[in-house]
Amino acid sequence: GGVVTYTLNMIRSLKRFNLYLCIENKSDISEKYYNNIKSFVRELNYDELVNTDLYFDTVICNSSPIKFNQQSDNIMNKLNTITGNLIYITHMDVAPANPFIEKYKHLLDKIITVNNLTINKLSNKFNIDESKFYCIPPCSDFINITQHKSKINKIIGYFGRINDIKQPIFLIKCFDTIVTQFPDWKLYIVGPSVKPWNVNNIKNQILTAKNKDLLEQNVVIIDKNIEDEKEKNKYYELFDIMISTTTIEGFPFVVSESLRNGTPVIITNVGGNNDCIKSGYNGDILNFKGLYVDEIYGDDIYIKLIKQMYNNEKYNINEFKNVITPYLKNPKKIIEMSKNALETIKYKYNNIQFKNKLFEII
Repeated sequence: GGVVTYTLNMIRSLKRFNLYLCIENKSDISEKYYNNIKSFVRELNYDELVNTDLYFDTVICNSSPIKFNQQSDNIMNKLNTITGNLIYITHMDVAPANPFIEKYKHLLDKIITVNNLTINKLSNKFNIDESKFYCIPPCSDFINITQHKSKINKIIGYFGRINDIKQPIFLIKCFDTIVTQFPDWKLYIVGPSVKPWNVNNIKNQILTAKNKDLLEQNVVIIDKNIEDEKEKNKYYELFDIMISTTTIEGFPFVVSESLRNGTPVIITNVGGNNDCIKSGYNGDILNFKGLYVDEIYGDDIYIKLIKQMYNNEKYNINEFKNVITPYLKNPKKIIEMSKNALETIKYKYNNIQFKNKLFEII
């Protein structure tokens, strides 16, 4: 997921330093990513970390244990004694791990977020001085930037995990309302299902849809975890527009990856999406009702957001139609936005700027 990819990009940016890495749950990381990370670092386990007599110029905590226990107290107190620059990274404005910041804020020298909304919410809710915060969103490789689109394939693409939070089922409902107007456009849903029934739910939504026959022809589901960059890029290049009806985000990597391939992004107005995507320039924003919540954590927050999506279903589907229809009617606009997508990466969300921002706070 995003936390692992962010870690890998961070380690690549800092490879001139002597790097030590302590991973909480190695089983959560694929072998490919783990081996890639290992090639840059020396490993420490938690016991070694708590008992070390090493002193580090900087310690970076990328996300946190969600449960508070004696171990988390031991780790945070130890980290405070072995560095004078303790940095914490949080990826979401609403997350079960955010109370971790509230408890240990007195130990943190700096806090990195991936979007500005998180800075505003955490600063206000936890009474933390804004000068502690730094916004460093995900990046894409500036050197391997591709060419903008020169032709239209008539394909809308979804790329990401297939689960309730990302709401590809709601995307099917939205697509059902435009498929008769644009019967030559296809919708690709690409990504791994978190649970097998998620894919079945998508299929059931198609089978019960108003325009069932057209959807069966025009919706392509590829249930696969894709880690290979070339294979990922193949889909981004195939898509004319990358679209997401997700209920919550920090700053999704699919946004920067899509833009790097010259593919405009249409996405919900959550997390850092509005920091990057400008309507009519490099994509557009879906201003769905019910997706902003004042909370910053809670066990049932994701359920609440999904319910809000459906409580405002009529409004949100109409918003989808109003946003996407002008681009499908005028594909030349997509070509223009493709050029701007590359400009966005070239000048704002590239690996050089990512590295420079990290160096600045270290």
